[in-house]
Amino acid sequence: MLNNLTNFFNLIAGKRVKTTANPDDLITLGVRDPRTPGIYQPAAIKVSDLVSSSGVTSVTGTAPVVSSGGSTPAISMPAATTLVSGHLTSTDFNTFNNKQAALVSGTNIKTINGNTLLGSGDLTISGGSGGAGIHVITKPYSGMGICLNVTQTTNNATFSLPTNQLQFFPFIPANNVTINQIVFEVSTASTGGTATVTIYSDLNGKPDSRIYQSSNISTTTTGYKTITTTETFTAGTTYWIGFCSSSGGGAVRATPQASTYAISYANGNGTQFTQNQWSYLYTTLPGSEPTLVLTAGLGPGFNSLVNIIMRVA
Repeated sequence: MLNNLTNFFNLIAGKRVKTTANPDDLITLGVRDPRTPGIYQPAAIKVSDLVSSSGVTSVTGTAPVVSSGGSTPAISMPAATTLVSGHLTSTDFNTFNNKQAALVSGTNIKTINGNTLLGSGDLTISGGSGGAGIHVITKPYSGMGICLNVTQTTNNATFSLPTNQLQFFPFIPANNVTINQIVFEVSTASTGGTATVTIYSDLNGKPDSRIYQSSNISTTTTGYKTITTTETFTAGTTYWIGFCSSSGGGAVRATPQASTYAISYANGNGTQFTQNQWSYLYTTLPGSEPTLVLTAGLGPGFNSLVNIIMRVA
């Protein structure tokens, strides 16, 4: 019993003298003596035996998290910049949070004449109800028939079908329009002939690139000829509607010159206020891109206007 008390007071005294233990310091213990129950024998154990050697010794971070390292690391993250990944500051959050909402055409950004303002490129804005044009002055509606003439008249004229000639007439809509039919009328049948309707773009006042070309339509019988197609015309854009035939001898319904628009001046002989027209010969029937040959006696001229009706989709 005396030994046990001695060990106890020695341990208390040791704690009063030294509060931090080194690994090699010994800690005094009391161990039960198996030979004599109730009797404790003095013993000691190293401090290092009580401390695990597998504890955390260093802490690192995965970017953008950084660590100061060591067994007591400071963990942090920098503010993000254009060159450094990091956290979002409150100032930056407010900047992003106050950004313009995604633009939706016709919802939080207006359209112009049915054209969206989204995307790249230039949107030409002209006067009138739509773009600058002489045809389709009022807003088109489904089933509406539109034509190339610009005044009200009776289509009592005829256009004689020339052999292997391609006649172009300008079409300049003031509104966007999509068609699903093209109609013309054969008033006098031809022998073994066909006719084709084409649509070309404009370049410097002349037909340029082919946009559409119909199949060869027989003109050996009279009556209306209907071509089914879907084509879209943009307001204020000049197009050239072409009509060509493979053999003469027939005729189609036409609009008199007086109902056409004055685009070019002739020579003061009474035809100066009529529709401008381009006429070409072609070397092959236009089942594919026609080869246009501008010959003497053709080119810009004046004629009755082929009465081509385009049906709005």
